[in-house]
Amino acid sequence: MKALDDYMAVLVKDLRLEFRAREVFYSILLFSVLAVVILAFGFTWVSGQRDASYAPGALWLTILFSSTTGFNRFFDREKENSVFEGILLTPISRIGLFLAKVTGQLIFILLTEVVFVPLILMFFNVNLVMPWLFLSEVVLGTIAVVLVGTLFASLLMNARVRDVLLPLVVFPLSIPILLAGIKVSTLAFGAPLAEDPMKWLLFSAGYDIILLVLTVFIFEKTVSL
Repeated sequence: MKALDDYMAVLVKDLRLEFRAREVFYSILLFSVLAVVILAFGFTWVSGQRDASYAPGALWLTILFSSTTGFNRFFDREKENSVFEGILLTPISRIGLFLAKVTGQLIFILLTEVVFVPLILMFFNVNLVMPWLFLSEVVLGTIAVVLVGTLFASLLMNARVRDVLLPLVVFPLSIPILLAGIKVSTLAFGAPLAEDPMKWLLFSAGYDIILLVLTVFIFEKTVSL
């Protein structure tokens, strides 16, 4: 119960601060929309037409890159005046603190996806055959990226080159979910592939569970040192 109370307290605090300033939301949204436009016009220029086969790659690259831009920004307030260290000195639940940060990041990234995912479907002329499969994979993939990004954003908070180090850590660990996301999206867009999409969806769910256990364990042990 204490972990749940701490989780709700931190989450409500973060949501109130962000909805007042909207710094994280606007930065992720602006980057994602620009990325979609650049990728759309770039692929259109190469192929000479709006080819839906480029959509899965463009989608997941946008999710990965735009998410990474928001991770450090979400901890900027805690970095000032050593606020995060002060929070850790309190008897707050480490698990509740970490999951609250993950949930806050996830909410804002999903909100931006509501904007830029339809843009990708429109720009690349995508015919969405299995929307439930596509939406499920987008949510599962986003959760995986947010878990990894939130963990290392908190650990690298005081690093001088954290904006450089964070992508170097997050991108390799996101490769499995990136591959699964591209495969599921390709099938959801109606590509004639003789594969079972549920296999990849279950892989994404299992990868999320593994990351959840590992990131919670690493965060709890690291911040307690």
